[in-house]
Amino acid sequence: MGYMVEQAESATQEGWDLLIDGSRFNVKNVAGLAGIREHFAAYPDIPVITSRETAAAAAAENIDNAYADPVLDHEQTVKLTRESLTQGKDIAHFSFPAVTLITETTLHIWGLLLGRFSLKTALRNIALNTAARSAGSMAGTAAGAGMLLFGPAEALIGGFSGAWLVI
Repeated sequence: MGYMVEQAESATQEGWDLLIDGSRFNVKNVAGLAGIREHFAAYPDIPVITSRETAAAAAAENIDNAYADPVLDHEQTVKLTRESLTQGKDIAHFSFPAVTLITETTLHIWGLLLGRFSLKTALRNIALNTAARSAGSMAGTAAGAGMLLFGPAEALIGGFSGAWLVI
């Protein structure tokens, strides 16, 4: 017999993410103990499910109620998220300014959360990258449209190549 597991109705549910056999649990996929400590400061009676490494670090510092999920791997999650965002970025940059803006914003918020960018740098990069790729795409499309030798296919190829030239 297994466990009865229910997800919170909202991803922004305060304090807990899962009900396991009626008991509330919070899932923390974090590399260090800061997020665990923050959770227990606000919700001392709600246990945490986390990676083996983080649960072991919590136990070493006498932090109770942190349980290891052997499948949860913070590094793997970060790697897969980064790869997915990068692939989405590569696909989205052709001639879709709105998608480019969303992708750039997502990537730079991720970088901001990881401490790779300041807020000022992230905002500047989002604006510059979106504008440059959109302008490059439009310029490539215009150049391709002017070449009637290959017809509509050249306009499409020109838009793609214009977006890639500014990368």
